[in-house]
Amino acid sequence: MSDALPELNAFRIIHPIGHGPSGAVYKARRLAEQDVVAVKVLADAPGRAGRARAVQAAAERAALIKHPNAVRTLECVQDGEHTILVMEYVAGDPLGRALQRNVRFNPTQSFGIARQVAQALQAAAALTLHHGALHPDQILLHDETARVLGLGLGEILPNAYDGPLADNRFSPLLYAAPEIITRALTTPAADICSLGLILYHLLTGYPPYRGDSHQKLFEARRRGRLSWPRGTVEIVGEPA
Repeated sequence: MSDALPELNAFRIIHPIGHGPSGAVYKARRLAEQDVVAVKVLADAPGRAGRARAVQAAAERAALIKHPNAVRTLECVQDGEHTILVMEYVAGDPLGRALQRNVRFNPTQSFGIARQVAQALQAAAALTLHHGALHPDQILLHDETARVLGLGLGEILPNAYDGPLADNRFSPLLYAAPEIITRALTTPAADICSLGLILYHLLTGYPPYRGDSHQKLFEARRRGRLSWPRGTVEIVGEPA
């Protein structure tokens, strides 16, 4: 992440939070409301004006999602040359960061996280919304609570499955439903598939697929063969 902070008119940046394909995220204070929020400064992309309108429209729909396991989207604004996605500020660390540190989750913890994420997805589905790019970095953990980022927004932000990877073992591509990979089709069912693959990682301690490049990951996903942990037996077909 670059050390240079963007110059914003309507916000005072407190400190950086993270960085991803769609842009950098900061803890900030809205100067008009004087409240603390998280702001995503969206990365430049072709067709900026059209993309900004798409994000604005999606943010207005996503703001309707109000659930204790969802990080609420507040608004999307234009601040000078920057398109800013404003979200509720929530303390916590991404689940992806814990998995990268090889933190092990017991079954009770794993199913507890999955249940809370599923409840947030259900709240979005009740409004005919979905995530579109669910992966561990989109889940914040704080104490025993899981909060989902980006509900209703994932599919209109830059594709998390493209671009350079710092560590292919934890690429968002590992958790994408087949229809997202092959047809760029995002649905509530695709979110449930992604949640299942995240749960697999939580329970086993292993990513569901492996590959040290995009090409190898795509091939692993095309074959649809999970990377079973050592010492386990893969059961194929129905038991006798």
